[in-house]
Amino acid sequence: VGVYAWLHQRKQTTNQASSYFLASRDVLFFAVAATLFSSNIGAEHFVGLAGSAAHTGMAVGAYEWTAPILIWIQGYFVSPIYIAANVRTTPEYLELRFNRVVRVYFSAIALLLYIFTV
Repeated sequence: VGVYAWLHQRKQTTNQASSYFLASRDVLFFAVAATLFSSNIGAEHFVGLAGSAAHTGMAVGAYEWTAPILIWIQGYFVSPIYIAANVRTTPEYLELRFNRVVRVYFSAIALLLYIFTV
């Protein structure tokens, strides 16, 4: 299935940000927010946070209770900016707004933070 999808996608040319979103602009806000939340869940949530909660207490979960609300707010306010700017990622937006140095710096910092904090 993955190979078929990849081959099918190679034949299509998609240079606009609106083509990145499968349902164009016809999706309700709640569906987009739920998708953002579900893409935020990873192995660190099932293993790492459970271990942290067992070691330090349930206070570590307070951060995770606020995450869905903040991701929904981000999706509501940031998605229209990305669509209007015709960009798909935060580094791409930073390059458009500032320059390539800022894009590379942000990408490197995000990568290092992900490696050393997860």
